[in-house]
Amino acid sequence: MRFVRRCTALCSAFALLLTFGGGPVSAEPRPLRIGLVQQTNSLDPLHAVQFYENYLAEAIFSALCVIDDHGSPSPDLAREVPTKQNGGISADGKTITYHLRTGVRWQDGVPLTSADVAYTLARMRDPKSNFPETTVYSIIDRIDTPDPQTAVLHLRAPWADATSELFVGGQDGSIVPQHVLQNIVDLDTSSFESAPVGSGPYAVERWERGSRILLRANPTYFRGKPHIDRIEIDFVPDQNVLALRVKDGELDFSPQIPQAFAAQLHDSPALHVRAVPTYTDVELCFETQHPPFDDARVRRALSLAVDRKRLTTSIYRGFALPGDDFVPPQSPFHTADPSFRLEGNVPEATRLLDAAGWNLGPDGIRQKSGQSLSFVLTTQSGYAQIAGDAVQVQAMWHAIGADVSLRPILSNMLYANGGTMRTGDFAVAIVPDGYASSPDRADTLTTSGFPPGRNYARYSDRDVDAWTAAARVTDDFSARRALYAKISRRLARDAPLPSLLWTEQVYVYSGALSGLRPETVNSDFWNVYDWSLAR
Repeated sequence: MRFVRRCTALCSAFALLLTFGGGPVSAEPRPLRIGLVQQTNSLDPLHAVQFYENYLAEAIFSALCVIDDHGSPSPDLAREVPTKQNGGISADGKTITYHLRTGVRWQDGVPLTSADVAYTLARMRDPKSNFPETTVYSIIDRIDTPDPQTAVLHLRAPWADATSELFVGGQDGSIVPQHVLQNIVDLDTSSFESAPVGSGPYAVERWERGSRILLRANPTYFRGKPHIDRIEIDFVPDQNVLALRVKDGELDFSPQIPQAFAAQLHDSPALHVRAVPTYTDVELCFETQHPPFDDARVRRALSLAVDRKRLTTSIYRGFALPGDDFVPPQSPFHTADPSFRLEGNVPEATRLLDAAGWNLGPDGIRQKSGQSLSFVLTTQSGYAQIAGDAVQVQAMWHAIGADVSLRPILSNMLYANGGTMRTGDFAVAIVPDGYASSPDRADTLTTSGFPPGRNYARYSDRDVDAWTAAARVTDDFSARRALYAKISRRLARDAPLPSLLWTEQVYVYSGALSGLRPETVNSDFWNVYDWSLAR
């Protein structure tokens, strides 16, 4: 292929005539064209802090397990998911044994072994890596590698969700190559950031920064070469433009079509439209160490003042559910906040602000000790729905006496190392966030999750820390549910990270694409090797 590209058009035509004997030449299969909103900062899966960086990682890399379209762990590099029943998890729950598939190779031909699993953990723990899930992986004491095909995780304590949280593809759990990375001094500036060596179904062909990423099928992938030869990921920062490009056939698929736009495409004969419940919410994130949001009464008042029903109907066209808990309604651990009202609870919000000493001034803006209740609401730009949410929330808060201005920031600047959320350079943000199906929120709501973890609210409560730790070590459903109910009630009171709504993810894709089985927890690429594209 490189030789052909260097040839002139005449040389290329002559070579084709020699190859095919002058007969008709079949066209190269066209690529699958996918549109995403977010630009990526890095293709190193252990640097991924944006949801769609992890999304891409699942195409390029492998992990011990993946989450399937039923929300359950499924084997990837592992031959099976360890359980107590199959002997993969010890009786005390503290030892988990993974048996790896044989014959797996990195995309440069080097065998993948259990040593790579152990190295991945060491890389996660290297402070220079700025790994965002340090809290999650702190439960691992060590990894033993008795042979190249066996990795034994020794946990500091049993964890009921271990196999769905540790070394899982699409959630910062990809395995990285020891032989490539062990001698690199500065990982942040290495070529691995833009042209990594993975073991997944697709390899990076080219990254045109700010525009697109081109992936090519990995012919040595352990499940066999994927059916689709090439994938082009286009970055389209405006969701409405993205939707139009899918509608017009310029793109084959996007998981980020605005709900309002998708409702118009149901009757298109060339497109499939599906809405799937998710574990992704739109939430308020208060910087709880930033006045006036160091007062839980203020945070709770602002949360209660939001008319969630209006958001779900006017912006999401019914493709969302009001958020009244830190897990969505379909979770068996869901516990509704009894003071929650679909249309908002303005009387209670007003009472809380009065009690906190924020009284209405003559201009309708609340004041306390000579200071106005005036602050900036940071938003994630590029999402039509988030922009709509922010404008409506701004108006709802103004109605109870808050002076609010909006500050949209690109996702890759919001969550990057040194970015707004990590440094705490915000008062309150309205952002989407995706979670695993587990109710465990150690990394976002416990003290151990402070940045570089994902507790951007800097929320700290000893009881929540203790209840989270206790829920992790028991596999008794009733006991876990009781503990998460306690956490739910405390979070309802303190409101550090209140959910506004839980979205349904709308998939719009070409009728030529088959094999797509939406997986909204981590990545639709969990089975991308099995996708097909009709010519």
